[in-house]
Amino acid sequence: MKKTTKNILYGTGAIALLLVGWTYFRSAKKLISLSPEVVGFKIHKVDWTRLVLRFDVQVQNPSSSDITISDLNGSISNGGTAIGSFSNSSTYVCPGNNKLTTIKNIEVSASVTKIITLVTNLIAGKEATFTIDGYIVADGNTFPFSTTQKLSV
Repeated sequence: MKKTTKNILYGTGAIALLLVGWTYFRSAKKLISLSPEVVGFKIHKVDWTRLVLRFDVQVQNPSSSDITISDLNGSISNGGTAIGSFSNSSTYVCPGNNKLTTIKNIEVSASVTKIITLVTNLIAGKEATFTIDGYIVADGNTFPFSTTQKLSV
């Protein structure tokens, strides 16, 4: 066989392998779909120096295979003002078939001096609205979540 023909065959084979790999990657990514949700949002502690908020994140895995969650990050804001962030790089295995995995006791601490109006309103019994924006990383894919929670003391 001529050298040119061999090069064409090798090139065509390489392109075919890349196409198969790319198709596999795209379909595998579509099979992974998680549903993270914030639950149990509450004020854990208020003292003279800080406000500590605590919540859990429940993740539902509708696929048939287990998925490993490797990272959880995000921030909390009140009225458009960021009050704190959270990060958890512990590893969790989220079993398949619509089972729930709960990542417990995520805490966000904020300086009371930064949010004195918010603390005053909470102590007065007024309702406060918090927005939690975050994402989880599972098997190399990122799944964002966002929720608005209302609190009153």
